[in-house]
Formats: sequence, C-alpha cells, structure tokens
Amino acid sequence: MVLKEPTLEETDNFYKKKALIQKIILQTIKNKEIIYGEQAVKVRVPKHLQRETTDYDVYSRTPKKDAIEAEKKLDKGFGGDYFYVEPAEHEGTYKVRSRINGKGYADFTKPTRDYGSDKIKGHKYIKVKHIKDRIKEILKDKTQEHRHAKDQDTLNRIRLNEKRIKSSGVNKSVSKTKRKVSRYKKKSLWI
Repeated sequence: MVLKEPTLEETDNFYKKKALIQKIILQTIKNKEIIYGEQAVKVRVPKHLQRETTDYDVYSRTPKKDAIEAEKKLDKGFGGDYFYVEPAEHEGTYKVRSRINGKGYADFTKPTRDYGSDKIKGHKYIKVKHIKDRIKEILKDKTQEHRHAKDQDTLNRIRLNEKRIKSSGVNKSVSKTKRKVSRYKKKSLWI
C-alpha cells in the first residue's frame, strides 16, 4: 500500500492526540472479544513489572470488520484519515496502523479455539495459564529463537507477580490474625 506523505499539521495533530489511541481502541473491543499478548500481562502485573507496549492483540470472530471499526473510530477521534487496516503476515489477522508513523496499534485475529478468559476492568483478557503454556511452547521451538529472550522475560515477570500475590495472601492472613489477637488482648486488659 502506497501512503501519501502526511502534512506537518497532520503529524502535529497525531502526536498531540497519540495518548488517546489505547483508550479509543479499548472502547471498540466488545464483550465477545479477548485481549491477549502483552496487554493481557500488563493489566495483571504491578507497574514495575510492566513492559511498555502500545498495541493491542485481540481475538475476534470477525477480525476484518472489527479492525475497520477500530480504524474508523480512531480516524473520528483524530479528526481525519490517520489510520488504515491491512492484512497481517498471519492469515486471519488484520492490523490497524497509523498513516503518520506506520506503527501498528491493534491486531485483530480470528481465534483457532476457545482460549478462556478473565474479565478485568470491563474487558476479557486471555487466561494466564494459556499465556504461560504458549511461552513455554515457544521457548522449546528452535525456529522461534528470535523471540526467546523477550518471551523468557514475560514468563519471569508473570512468575514474579504470582510469587508476589502468593506471599501477599499469606501476609494478609497473618496480619488479620495478629489484629484479632491484639484486640482480644486489649479487651481482656479492661475486664
């Protein structure tokens, strides 16, 4: 696809409104669609374990239609023709890209099976178990070595978060027990 060169005014407007992209894309994601990829990790982990990402990977039964819907809402939010949709390298996936910087901001993919999801902040995100299983498959695959460092990092961040949750659950129950004991002791002193 040959793109026309953006004007300076279009470029300026894009960068002024760029922070709206993720919000607009999230608004287009419906209840039957499932967010996967780095956004599904990012929504679950604390800020210090989040990797910077600006794109959304979405499982959709109608990926082309949903990608076009996202592109139209983005164009409306930006007040012009700032985005376009193109088929991705993988069949059944459609990318929403910026005409200004060429960067992809959403991939809509037809799912090949039921992945299961958790509802978080009003949207469905793929289950962590599936993320971990998929990463483990990739790490075993020699043809995917170009992804190994990035995926090992993702797996480590998920494991750190799971460890944090597990240890915080233990600490909470201990502190509740201590509070109950200390209240009891206070009462018994006044009896």
